[in-house]
Amino acid sequence: MAVSSRAKAVEPPEFLYHGTSGRSLPLILRDGLMPMTRRYVHLSVTREEAVKVGRRHSRNVVLLKVHAREAYESGAEFIREAGVFLTMRVPPEFIEVTDFKK
Repeated sequence: MAVSSRAKAVEPPEFLYHGTSGRSLPLILRDGLMPMTRRYVHLSVTREEAVKVGRRHSRNVVLLKVHAREAYESGAEFIREAGVFLTMRVPPEFIEVTDFKK
């Protein structure tokens, strides 16, 4: 999964986060995270930031914990731009649904 960007590929932290709508969850759990209308999947460093981003799209935010280091070790490439990590796809086996209490 090569990431084409001027930025150099980097090793991600152990976990990254993604906020999404509840209606997207079944598809994500089946197919993984994909960029859809964007060039890359955007992943946040903190849970709070992921929820904030997710709330731009839905009130019903589901927080996903991405096992980014495991994905990286399995061949996924990540880049870091503007405080977020970008990748082409996150397979479902590296995604965990987590709870967010605020």
